[in-house]
Amino acid sequence: MVYVAQLASWLFFGLIHSLLASQLVKRLAQRWLGPLFPYYRLLYNAVSLLTLLPILILYTQAPDNYLWPPNGWTSGLGVLLLITGLVITVIALRSYDRREFLGWPLPKPQTGGDSLQQGGLLQYVRHPLYLGIVLALIGLLFFRPTAASLVSLLAAVLYIRIGIHFEERKLIRTFGDRYRTYRQRVPMLVPFLPGR
Repeated sequence: MVYVAQLASWLFFGLIHSLLASQLVKRLAQRWLGPLFPYYRLLYNAVSLLTLLPILILYTQAPDNYLWPPNGWTSGLGVLLLITGLVITVIALRSYDRREFLGWPLPKPQTGGDSLQQGGLLQYVRHPLYLGIVLALIGLLFFRPTAASLVSLLAAVLYIRIGIHFEERKLIRTFGDRYRTYRQRVPMLVPFLPGR
């Protein structure tokens, strides 16, 4: 039963997160919030964190139903993957404008908003932030090989894959052929694989 609740929490998180990121909801929020709309990203992040809390609580309360007996080798591999994923996540986050990403303080006016970023980790994979998250969750599965870890990994990978689909549609609308060419050249999540 706890795994159903865990999946339901992931589904709720994904739906709320995607809904709040949609252009329709952003346009409605802009109308409703008026001069407070520049704080929408801050509200979006706060709601994302609040909807992530049940996932974390259910994960920590899930029974230790081990998929395989933990040992030094798998735990060591898990720690290595977890740390690698966290490092990639931090590096990827550093490439964002942190004020704009967090929504506080007010984002500075955008300059050069039509430039397609392709440097740093983006020259190896199109979605380095997601790669870091997936690696960290794989590491968590090897470190703590429980059914709850597997459910979290599978739910996150499914959500990330769906999110990438919609994110890339938006990027194609924004950048057109420049993004299509970039997408052909650079792999989605796994470095050194063909792009598209």
